[in-house]
Amino acid sequence: MSLLVPTLKPGDTLLYQWGSSCWRPAEPPDALHTGYGNRNPERLFDTLASDYSLLAPLICDIRIAPFSKREDWNRDALEAKFNPPGKRRLYCHIPQLGNPNRFECSDKLAVADMTAGIAELERIFKAGRTPIILCACAKHAECHRSLITGELEKRGRTVQRLWWKEE
Repeated sequence: MSLLVPTLKPGDTLLYQWGSSCWRPAEPPDALHTGYGNRNPERLFDTLASDYSLLAPLICDIRIAPFSKREDWNRDALEAKFNPPGKRRLYCHIPQLGNPNRFECSDKLAVADMTAGIAELERIFKAGRTPIILCACAKHAECHRSLITGELEKRGRTVQRLWWKEE
């Protein structure tokens, strides 16, 4: 198995957890972000269960309309997979953080209601959960989640990329 090592910033400390396929910072982040691209939700579930379970993750779907051409990424399918009865919720939808310009090119990135969406993320932080900011876009720099993670960082929150299992 080959390991991918993330780009480091000055002062970053890394800790490798045996049995895991990813490197992790020694201090856990306040939030994580990811885009699913062409991946399968099963891989996300496996990644959260094995590598991030101690962070009390909550997948925060920030698509303005939580639907996809791939049925397994539609809200109903994600709720069925990640919110089974009697178990801790692992999925929520935050439409306020959606991109109203989602069908236009990446230079028209926007967030529907940043203030209300960030307030929802703050409630998640206060509940002791780690939001996983999820969108369909594979590239963070070309996705509106870059605006959201930037806003969280301006507010003093640490945000890092979620490393998918076997990535």
